[in-house]
Amino acid sequence: LNGSNYAQWVMYMEAELTRKGLWEVVEFEYKGERDPENMWDQLKAVHMSRGLATEVTRWRALLNAGMTAEESVEGWIGRVRGLARGLEAIGEEVPKKLQAIIAVVGLREELNMVETKLDAVDRKLWTVEQVAALALNEEAR
Repeated sequence: LNGSNYAQWVMYMEAELTRKGLWEVVEFEYKGERDPENMWDQLKAVHMSRGLATEVTRWRALLNAGMTAEESVEGWIGRVRGLARGLEAIGEEVPKKLQAIIAVVGLREELNMVETKLDAVDRKLWTVEQVAALALNEEAR
């Protein structure tokens, strides 16, 4: 857990604790606090920066992201979604169409056919899920 991965960490931890039936019965003391909800809020306040630098850094990470040579389509799409969630966690809106465009633009060169196939879809309906499905089909070829 650090200032840059809080959004992903919090979703994972809440899901994991809920799945294990522990969310409501956390018996841990954090800085003198025993109420799990208050502890959760304190962790958020400490690890979730909300300043201009955080906002710019997160937008830069999303807008400059690209699929690495060893990254799978699923990994790339997950990274785009995670970067968008990081912005949404600090109150920034990341439109679904923008997420889809970033997902397409960041694909490796051998997956360029996704862009051509996506052109057949109404631009108002573009989603990351569509990009993922098209890219997975291309990756499987």
